[in-house]
Amino acid sequence: MSRQQSHPSESVSIDDVVTLLEATLPTERAAVVLSTEVREVARGVLEATASSTHDRTIVALAALTLASRRTGRVELTPEEVATAVGVNRERVVEADEQLVAELSPPAAERDRTAVRRRLIVATELLAAAERDRLCGFYAPGSTLADAAPDLLARADRHCADDDCTDDIDLGLWDDGGLTVAELQAHVDRLEADLELARLGTELYAAVHTR
Repeated sequence: MSRQQSHPSESVSIDDVVTLLEATLPTERAAVVLSTEVREVARGVLEATASSTHDRTIVALAALTLASRRTGRVELTPEEVATAVGVNRERVVEADEQLVAELSPPAAERDRTAVRRRLIVATELLAAAERDRLCGFYAPGSTLADAAPDLLARADRHCADDDCTDDIDLGLWDDGGLTVAELQAHVDRLEADLELARLGTELYAAVHTR
């Protein structure tokens, strides 16, 4: 009778492998796998992919290297983590490649960059609105002025005709301006959009349905 193969997460856990890496990697590199975000994404990798023919520790190591890339943190390489815990480097590379092949890819770099730049603008607009300091927030031609022109245009409407003061009402601004609540909701959506773009649809779903 054939024996059903167990999933890596049912035996060797991500936390088990993180403990190994914490003891063997340089401190600044171990900090990557100690990140809650990286560990959660690595668990999502195991949830979203089928059982592997590789040793469970090998697959967990590969899940962590993939998670370090998809979260946009400092990248850990399969060779690096394999050397740290004394396992075969080629097998970790193969497991990493297998996981990548099973998951939908992240969005293109240009799309991730566009979302990231819009998020920067929205976050800074929100901070400025909360401090009543929106007028002249971005000068024309600034490096981020074209990242979210619609947001900037709406934010500037209450400053028309040089009538801006620092004592603006943080409720609904005249002429289609934005409320602080609307800006916060937009920041929240952009953060989710950026995570989706980085992780890819399958991995994003696995992380958020665990």
